[in-house]
Amino acid sequence: MCAGVSDLVLKTLCKNNTCLENITLPNCGGITDTGIRYIATNCAQLKSLSVPECGGLTNDALQLLCAHSSALQRLQLYSIGYSAITEEGVMELGIHMASHLKRMTIGCVRLSRDVRRIIVTLGIQLTYHQPDESSSTHYLS
Repeated sequence: MCAGVSDLVLKTLCKNNTCLENITLPNCGGITDTGIRYIATNCAQLKSLSVPECGGLTNDALQLLCAHSSALQRLQLYSIGYSAITEEGVMELGIHMASHLKRMTIGCVRLSRDVRRIIVTLGIQLTYHQPDESSSTHYLS
């Protein structure tokens, strides 16, 4: 559990640990786009980011990752229910990060079959959890 971890804590953590390669933030529902900005702009070597409770994130967080996280290979974003992240945001992330993103787990937004197919066609291994269901579907490139 990381109750109490806030964007401010991430700011301090990332500014003092710029060589982080893996970050997992379980049960951190208080993380917002600002926290992702601290991660993306300070942790240039980040290879894996997991935010299992991403209800406070929007497409702005995805755009920050696109702009600053060129080493990112694995991304996990899911939540109980839906977040403000949209299908379009996920597709844009896949398109911009296809050269290095190898695996994506999404469970915070409903993705159409077409978007899932595009992501897989880009060479990204996709695991999709529909936010209102407990089952997941794996799509391999």
